[in-house]
Amino acid sequence: MSAQEDLPILIAGAGIAGLSCALAMAKRGFKILVFEKSDQISEVGAGLQLAPNATLLLDRLNVLEHLRSSSVEPNAILLKDGRTNATLTKMSLGNSDPDKKKPPYLVCHRADLQRSLLLACAQSPNIKIGLGADLLSYKNHASHIEATIKLGSETRHFKGQLLIGCDGVWSDIAPNRPKAEFSGFNAWRVTLKTNELSPALANNTNVSAWLSRETHLVSYPICAGEKHNFVAITHSPNRGHSWNEKGSKTALLHEFAKWNPLIKSVLDASSDWTYWPLYEMPKPYFIAGERTILLGDAAHAMTPFAAQGAAMAIEDACALAEAFSIHGISDLMEINRAFQAFSKVRSSRIEKVAKRGKLNRFAYHASGPAAF
Repeated sequence: MSAQEDLPILIAGAGIAGLSCALAMAKRGFKILVFEKSDQISEVGAGLQLAPNATLLLDRLNVLEHLRSSSVEPNAILLKDGRTNATLTKMSLGNSDPDKKKPPYLVCHRADLQRSLLLACAQSPNIKIGLGADLLSYKNHASHIEATIKLGSETRHFKGQLLIGCDGVWSDIAPNRPKAEFSGFNAWRVTLKTNELSPALANNTNVSAWLSRETHLVSYPICAGEKHNFVAITHSPNRGHSWNEKGSKTALLHEFAKWNPLIKSVLDASSDWTYWPLYEMPKPYFIAGERTILLGDAAHAMTPFAAQGAAMAIEDACALAEAFSIHGISDLMEINRAFQAFSKVRSSRIEKVAKRGKLNRFAYHASGPAAF
């Protein structure tokens, strides 16, 4: 093995994309060094829906078994009228297989998925994770890439075969990357204990989406059923770049003023509603340089209308590892072939999922004949 081939792959960001990428690469025999700006892996976020395309890959990464204990396997997705609470349609999720031979459709807390990914990373001798590590800059050389990292008061330089940016929608790894654009929607979220909900909501173990013009509300159980996740989507002005701002319950209730009393009781049950603006990339942008590529939200931030954001990050990770295994990364020619093959396949996939999300957004918020 050459000195170059012995260098690690550098990953910026220890979120779902970064940790999934580390696991997928390590499984292929690559050495991985992950840099995370935060001093600790915080439990940011709320609920996630993981369709079988995601859980199949999590199983291959040895993550699914641990995640299952803190997740819920709903049997169906219910689309309901936000004003009358009537069920419009019911879609089976196929989670009734007693032998668990098929990958399940899971709902979970983001923190539980991240915790399961971290546990799997800790069990891999090929993965090292550095916390409180801020990527200041990077520079390409003939045989490697060099990243300048700030660790506390110390600045250090790390060599790698390449750099993978998994640092989210506001990634600054690629200055020329198209900026994510505000979608016109904000998401409000809260997590409530199941035993504090009315029986009509507490006993609902499915994914439920209540629909109305310009707004909708999604709910499902998380944390092994001990809590319920609620996400309300409103068509409202841009509220900034923050992911965890405290929201005005009065403003939220105003958006749902004509909704069913059952739903309004949930909105009124907590003052801890937080909101974040929904941004999306105009198109996927993966290749950021000779030895630099972006994954997850850094490459293709999308709105949650297809419930595939986390799944796309996991798919990215596994697809890139596959491309590296096929084409190699021992020199720039191999890296370029791997990047190009990966980008072609993933761009097509992302565009199809984004198109489905736009269709769902239209259907969920339509009125009159279009809604039917």
